[in-house]
Amino acid sequence: MCTARSFLLLGATLVALPIAADLVAKSMNPDSSLGLKILLHEPFHFAYALVASMAFMALGWREARSKGQSAKVGAFAGALIGLAWFVVAFLIVLQVHFSLGGRL
Repeated sequence: MCTARSFLLLGATLVALPIAADLVAKSMNPDSSLGLKILLHEPFHFAYALVASMAFMALGWREARSKGQSAKVGAFAGALIGLAWFVVAFLIVLQVHFSLGGRL
């Protein structure tokens, strides 16, 4: 599988959960910010971002090993992609939260 496609598919899948949670929670309680809580605070601070970064690191490690490159470099690249994913996911979830009438 193509490396870029794998990372994009993983990133889209991981960002879909907080967005879906925010959309469902807003339909039941307009003052809810469940998407941001999942992304930032549940079950502990930045837990979801940590799990996502570990998934990106594992994917980078696997892709590097399949191409005969250094696994450490692949894991480091995955960690950097995970950090970039978190920034983009935070902005996306925050925009959805604001567009649904949420406040900070």
